[in-house]
Amino acid sequence: MQEAGLLSGLARARNAAYEALHDPFTKQRLAEGLANHMSLDPVDAYAEAERWLAKLERQLAGIPVKQRLIDGRMADFSRLSDARYRYQTEMRGRRPEQVKTYLDAASTAHAGKSFSDLANAPGMPLLSAAVEVIFGRDSLSRPRTLRLPVDLSVSEAADNSDPEAATDEIRLRNLNVLTPQRAAKFVERHLPAKGLSVSTENLRASNEDDLLDLLAVLAFDRGSSSVGSRRTIRWRIRSVRADFGTEPDRIPRDREAGRLVERFTLERII
Repeated sequence: MQEAGLLSGLARARNAAYEALHDPFTKQRLAEGLANHMSLDPVDAYAEAERWLAKLERQLAGIPVKQRLIDGRMADFSRLSDARYRYQTEMRGRRPEQVKTYLDAASTAHAGKSFSDLANAPGMPLLSAAVEVIFGRDSLSRPRTLRLPVDLSVSEAADNSDPEAATDEIRLRNLNVLTPQRAAKFVERHLPAKGLSVSTENLRASNEDDLLDLLAVLAFDRGSSSVGSRRTIRWRIRSVRADFGTEPDRIPRDREAGRLVERFTLERII
């Protein structure tokens, strides 16, 4: 751009755009053309003319900056390419010949000697790896350890011909399962209205069923469940562990159904 004279031309163009931006007659003429072409009123056309001239001046001012960035990147690329070319030329040309000449001279000077002799010579620390010779049973191939066969046979199930026992087992499992519906019934039983809350300090679980209901409430914290056909219940758990997290010994515990539970507050949202 410098050799072609574009930089000086850009400077003149920027000066012309700058002068036009501060020349009211030029802006007025441009505004008249914009008003006819874009169907604008005179005030909007004048503002649009100022915006166009300011944008033109900024774009012309940014071209030399972009040109310097591009020139810098091209210069870096040229330096890297030149260094790579010199390196590859040396590796493929003169450097291998130098190494070959050095090795030939070393072979001629130390003809008839072994590496062990050269290792003891002064000023000759050889950078060769030590070779360990294995003999006897250690040199033999070790037998491979075979994997034991996998037993895929299925043992026969015990014959349980008592249907009442199977029914009792299914009923017991259904009683012990934790579900959102179970938790919702517990919340509705102890918190009948929205906005109420209760702490485990005042809540007492007297049997295993109450304890399982309480565990269901904890398992589905911040959840929601339907009770009946249309009612939806949502609840939230606030634990005191957040206040004594770094001091677990200070966390109060309440006894529920014969078990100690960290104190928390149950709040009904909906």
